[in-house]
Amino acid sequence: MTCKDIKTSIDSASRRDPVAPSVKSHLMECTDCSSYSDQTMGLIALLRAQPMVEVPSDFDFKLRARIARAKSEPESTSILGHLWAKTFSWGQTATAAAALGLVLTFVTYNYMHRS
Repeated sequence: MTCKDIKTSIDSASRRDPVAPSVKSHLMECTDCSSYSDQTMGLIALLRAQPMVEVPSDFDFKLRARIARAKSEPESTSILGHLWAKTFSWGQTATAAAALGLVLTFVTYNYMHRS
């Protein structure tokens, strides 16, 4: 097994399905994989030490109601609004506008200095 396979095996290990004996023997010989295993086990220990989050008793009901409400709301009726929402984000629009401004500035500058 390669170190990549060993690390994948470490990542998929659990309490119910611990790492195979071949992985354990590799960890005895390979300091890189052993360090990776120690770091992973330390992270898992930190996560297990965190308190469980309590959800409100009506969480499921409120979530389902919100999903149903979102499904029942009509979508944008404007053709431009519908096209815009599925085509561009604001970041893409700003980037395209900036690029267009640079191109227009360059073309205007070249046109004015040629004449």
